[in-house]
Amino acid sequence: MKSVLRAVLTSSLLASSVLLGGQAYAKTLVYCSEANPETFNPAIGTADSTMDAAAKTIFNRLVEFKPGTTEVGPALAESWEVSADGKIYTFHLRHGVKFQSNDHFTPSREFNADDVLYTFNRQRDASNPYHKLGGGAYEYFNALGMGSLIDKIDKVDDHTVRFSLTAATSPSCPALRSTISLSCRWSRPKRWSPPARRN
Repeated sequence: MKSVLRAVLTSSLLASSVLLGGQAYAKTLVYCSEANPETFNPAIGTADSTMDAAAKTIFNRLVEFKPGTTEVGPALAESWEVSADGKIYTFHLRHGVKFQSNDHFTPSREFNADDVLYTFNRQRDASNPYHKLGGGAYEYFNALGMGSLIDKIDKVDDHTVRFSLTAATSPSCPALRSTISLSCRWSRPKRWSPPARRN
């Protein structure tokens, strides 16, 4: 019995020293997906590979599920209120959020309420000049009924947006949480031009 106990303790000690001891950090992250994403614009994508490769890794959301739960927590919106009738959601946006930049794109401003309006209005309003961008098919948004659930979206100020809904819903409504969780993944600065050609 003593030898079995000693063997278990020795192997536990060895395992913990391997796991906690000499930690190494890679300089490159390698991501493996089940398939190629159909697009890097999750507003027009429906495949899991698009959501895994693009939506979850590149874009941010107004709110997020807290890790390991279905409880909604802050993300780009640092706080929010829901009216007593469940039809008005007011989101207070974080200040100082910057868009990603690279050799071909340098953002001219920080994230604000205009980006949230652009994100949703592009999907829900066929007369929006950007609605047909990428084909104008927003299957996920429409499958959740968001086009008919959202009555209007107002910019209260640069860092506050108000969603008015056509029907009362609770904060735990899966369709509302999912879509609001996805909203700013598609935020884009209003003016973008492709990089100049280099000879």
